Amino acid sequence: MSSDTLFSWSPLETAESWYVSDVCICGVKQVIGSLSDGVSATVVSVDINSGKKTAEWKQIPTAVVSLGAFATSPVLFAFDKEGSIWQLDIRSNGTHPTSSSALSCRRPGDVAHAGAISSDGHSLAVAMTMANETTKKKNKKSNAVGDQASSSDDESVEPLTYSVQLWDVRNIVSPLHSYSRSHSDDVQAVSFSFDQPSLLISGGADGLVNIFDSRIPNEDDALQFTCQVHTVKELEEHKDLIRCARYDVNQRLIVTGADDCRICGSELLPPVVDVFVAKGKPKDKLRRRKPYVR
Repeated sequence: MSSDTLFSWSPLETAESWYVSDVCICGVKQVIGSLSDGVSATVVSVDINSGKKTAEWKQIPTAVVSLGAFATSPVLFAFDKEGSIWQLDIRSNGTHPTSSSALSCRRPGDVAHAGAISSDGHSLAVAMTMANETTKKKNKKSNAVGDQASSSDDESVEPLTYSVQLWDVRNIVSPLHSYSRSHSDDVQAVSFSFDQPSLLISGGADGLVNIFDSRIPNEDDALQFTCQVHTVKELEEHKDLIRCARYDVNQRLIVTGADDCRICGSELLPPVVDVFVAKGKPKDKLRRRKPYVR
């Protein structure tokens, strides 16, 4: 598989701490990208043909981790790290977005890493890392004096749960169900199939790509396929960590965003190749200038 660069856009002036957190292809004319410094976010629209910015939304006071849209609606969904969803009208230019706190994290240690909306607009998926209670269970053993609790028999509790939660867009009160055992590290990306909206793909920092039938509540039954990622093609348009990538087979287009604060569009060849794109996890998070949320 090879690619030819079609456009490359970056803001004229921006601090080094800013990066592209996600991109979204909206039809044949525009690409939406979210820029963030880990604290706040700006969402921009870029024309695919000219590579120029056509709209900008600056009023999001939190870090956006993922974007989602579906073909029959002008509404763009922006998922932030707190678990909230922002709704933007992509027909407008700079109109103040509205937000819903229905998906806010339930505990301070919970972090949302990615979100997606199905192509029929009915389902939402949110990938979260959730902090567990650190309490331990103690077993009792018998001795001459009586029953005593033994600390040697403590059952340790995993500190984090890596979960994909499924929601009904029409009733965002509580998740329908969640899948919490199929990944052993942060779930970095989720996406619904365009042709089969019930199929959900998740990719994690554990190197696994999982495919679920999101209609099935039981995780073991819902898991249809799992595999480890491997390199098909390395894109050379960026000079730093690539955080996000989206592709459109019909347009033969792949769009990427990275820590160099650039949004790049490339031609995807051949058009029949199925692509999974994995984000790299920084080896030393403390030394990187860009925040890596955990």
